[in-house]
Amino acid sequence: MNQAQQLADCAQEVQRPRIGPDALAAGERVRVQPQLVSSPQAVELLAEWLLAPARSKPVIVISIASGHDEAWIDAPRLAAEIGDQAEIYLIPTGKASWALADRLPARTEVYGGAGRLYPVGTDWMSDPCRAPLRFAWAATGGPRATDALLDDVLTLAPVDRPEKTQPSSQAQVAASVARPGLADSDQAAASTDAVHQIPTDPAAELSKLQLLRREKDRLGTRLEETETALTAVEADRDRQRERCVKVDQRRRELEKELKAARARSVPDGLDEDAFCDPGEQFCHEVYLAWARRIPKSEKAARPLAPYVIGPDFLPSLKVIEGMDRAKVVDVVVEVLTGFRSPGRDLHPLRMDSGGNSRAVVRADGAVCWRVALQKGSPAARRLHFWRSGQAVELSRVVVHDDMTP
Repeated sequence: MNQAQQLADCAQEVQRPRIGPDALAAGERVRVQPQLVSSPQAVELLAEWLLAPARSKPVIVISIASGHDEAWIDAPRLAAEIGDQAEIYLIPTGKASWALADRLPARTEVYGGAGRLYPVGTDWMSDPCRAPLRFAWAATGGPRATDALLDDVLTLAPVDRPEKTQPSSQAQVAASVARPGLADSDQAAASTDAVHQIPTDPAAELSKLQLLRREKDRLGTRLEETETALTAVEADRDRQRERCVKVDQRRRELEKELKAARARSVPDGLDEDAFCDPGEQFCHEVYLAWARRIPKSEKAARPLAPYVIGPDFLPSLKVIEGMDRAKVVDVVVEVLTGFRSPGRDLHPLRMDSGGNSRAVVRADGAVCWRVALQKGSPAARRLHFWRSGQAVELSRVVVHDDMTP
């Protein structure tokens, strides 16, 4: 039986309650068998439940690694061994896991095949160490991560006190042996001491000691594996950081070279103030940029598409400060020729921030598009333009957070 069938069988044992405001307000939950959380609504409700102070049970969230249909961590085994001590949810790595991460405090997300136990209360929100992430880098790491999550649950569960057992016959006999030189009252006290000092079952005590030693060795191995994995992650992070620094430095160098090349290729006064009409001037700059950027062998294949300048476009260039006009002209050339530079993030403008939101469409059927002029900050500039077939109307230059067409 595969894991998916096991989860389905578990799901039939109890009726699954919905996660929602009513349940959160009541502060009461029944045991939930492993459930798959993938829709935006389910992710939103799970995030609310994890952050709810009224939650009375720990919650285990297990991620399914990208490109896989089943989790490496054994969710059915956790459900069988944990019982009603915690709730269990499964979430695919991707849009669902990133949406959940956006709604949780920093360093409390779960993704890539790992699992995390979220305790009750709110302490874990400010101290992520209270909700440790248990990694499973591949299917072979699933059993170890499963054991770790079981230990996490048992650590939070109350420990039952063992009932006092009657002393064995061996202990009673040992306690009844009289010690020379003691009075009768002292003999009784010595007998009582002997009952508590002699193990009731030496074999059982030895077995417990062996179990403790094995557990100590297992925990030591896990600690070494965790430290090794952490060292590898930190080393990879340092390599990526160094690479980003080099890439950024190279980008700045190329921008300087491009600016210098533009200055050398165009005589002074040729691009600016060639026309009295601002619209004709901008079209002139677009044509010159197209002539410079598109090789002569590709000009026939990449002509400028028909376009018009909208009424708000040129005024927006004056309002938006800190934007190189030549950069705007270059991006307009890319839009009109279909040329794709890396990092432009060309996409239709949406009605809202929802993942399934429709594109903004004008009454005449034209679709509003959005392309990056800059990146990396809320004030980064964007170009909005309308497209109907091959025809383009330049709309506005805006900052990143301005979604007005």
